[in-house]
Amino acid sequence: MAKKIPKFFKNLEEEAAFWEAHSLSELFDETEESDLAFVKKEKAVLSFKFDKDLVETVTRASRKLGINRSALIQMLLKKGLNDFRKGGWL
Repeated sequence: MAKKIPKFFKNLEEEAAFWEAHSLSELFDETEESDLAFVKKEKAVLSFKFDKDLVETVTRASRKLGINRSALIQMLLKKGLNDFRKGGWL
């Protein structure tokens, strides 16, 4: 009897273990179409000059996390702005 895709997983580890042991190609007949749509946000470009040491730190951190520098800087900026908002600064 073929294995079924569980409706829910207890946690991310259980889901990862399931997909590690199964191929979507084996279970494709169980999948359903979705009306899910993705909207790409419009981007604006900003240019900054950073100290060389800061650039090196950001580069090392982004490599360690497996993301590009731009993504890391965006994450840090969003977190910083959120912290400012929570602190009543904005």
